[in-house]
Amino acid sequence: MKRLVICCCAFLSAAAAIRAADWTDRKEYDLVLTIRSESSPEKRLALLDTWSKKYPQTALAHDRRELYLSTYDSMGDKQQMFGIARQMLAAQPDNPVGLYWLTVLAPQQTNANTEIVDAGDKAAHLLLASTSKFFAPDKKPANLSEADWQKQKTSVEVLAQRTEGWANWQRGNFAAASDDISACLKKDSGNAEVSSWLGIVYGLDTNKQAQAIWYLARATNKDLATPLPDEQRRQVNGMLETVYVSYHGSLEGLDQIRKLTASNAFPPAEFAIDPATVVNARRAEAELSQTNPELAAWLAMRRQLEDANGEKYFASDLQGKPLPQLSGVVLHAVPPRAPKEITVSMTEATLPDITIKLTVPMTSAVHPGVKISFQGNGDSFTKNPFTLVMTADSVQVVSK
Repeated sequence: MKRLVICCCAFLSAAAAIRAADWTDRKEYDLVLTIRSESSPEKRLALLDTWSKKYPQTALAHDRRELYLSTYDSMGDKQQMFGIARQMLAAQPDNPVGLYWLTVLAPQQTNANTEIVDAGDKAAHLLLASTSKFFAPDKKPANLSEADWQKQKTSVEVLAQRTEGWANWQRGNFAAASDDISACLKKDSGNAEVSSWLGIVYGLDTNKQAQAIWYLARATNKDLATPLPDEQRRQVNGMLETVYVSYHGSLEGLDQIRKLTASNAFPPAEFAIDPATVVNARRAEAELSQTNPELAAWLAMRRQLEDANGEKYFASDLQGKPLPQLSGVVLHAVPPRAPKEITVSMTEATLPDITIKLTVPMTSAVHPGVKISFQGNGDSFTKNPFTLVMTADSVQVVSK
């Protein structure tokens, strides 16, 4: 927040100079001078309360509210600051100081109810709409370059869009929230807080867990232009690891993702993270290739046949070509006594997987339930119902 205060100082001054024509009397003038010279926030607050009681109606009400605001800022009392900012806007709806602080403080309120969310969103909308007026060329301080003046304007725009995104997030409008927060990140790519917010919003969508992980990982980078405070970074890191393990199944690969996010605010189009189901399937397949290589070979083949490009895969990789050694359970054979065609299930289920056409009929019967081993060439394939036909010279009985 302090960085934003500095960058917006062109129109967010502390209490303005006291105007002689606005004093109620000399005592009010002396009291205000005492308040302005008091260095202790607590004592200054007590003097401000005295001023409010003695002079409830004063032409310096605006100055008093700014002094209250700066005093509560020194005390770190964000709730009271929020209330004063609302008073400013009630008295002057386009007051830049009130708009700024209400926009900054709304997301920092501990109990952000509907009223607070609406007030922050309204202030952010007005602040964003007023940036051209606040940063008009004729208002640029003489000691500030045009580039720095535009940089301050951009910072205010980011602040306003940030709070608009937060408001949509609180209302459950996650699509609009991600749009607003993404717009902020495009303008301020080194802002860790904005990246963390985007990660949290995406994390609420089960279809965008990989993107959520990217933005949360980036937010934990302490070398960004605007990093998170240590405690907040630890909290975001804990959230990141929880989301990553829940999605991926373990922390494996997370450090590499952290490195990728260090130089890129947004993930590349091809960025993806394997979900735990894919990781577990791959691990199970690797284990199966050791314990049952024939079944592993079949499952890999069937997965590609069932894919959207299954027919193309069969035509290019299997048709007329040798298939690996396989084994399956006989479902039925035709004719029963000297089979020329045998249908088998590869997973000991009741559904057929492969039909074997023998180039030479068997000399003896082969009964349902018998496990056979075979090798041959791909002949034809139908996806629905799934039917793979192959030719083979012979089959070997493995077990009865």
